[in-house]
Amino acid sequence: MQYAINIADMAKLPAVVIAFLIEPVCPGRQVVDAEPRRIDGTAVLLECSADHAEIIVRTLRQRWPRNLMRCYQSQTGESWKRM
Repeated sequence: MQYAINIADMAKLPAVVIAFLIEPVCPGRQVVDAEPRRIDGTAVLLECSADHAEIIVRTLRQRWPRNLMRCYQSQTGESWKRM
């Protein structure tokens, strides 16, 4: 299972959240097109275990709801589902 976080939505996050929660698990800064039909549909891939990525998403969800912070999940890396 792969997880990704929308790049445009990350601009709304405080710098400390990005520095300590997201940057350490994105060393390659791989960008995926999670929502191909949207101009702001690109996301950064979380390069960690599925359990670790799920905890990161849950932590973000405590403060930012689905409509403000788009997180994605994919089985294959080809098609992404918003969580």
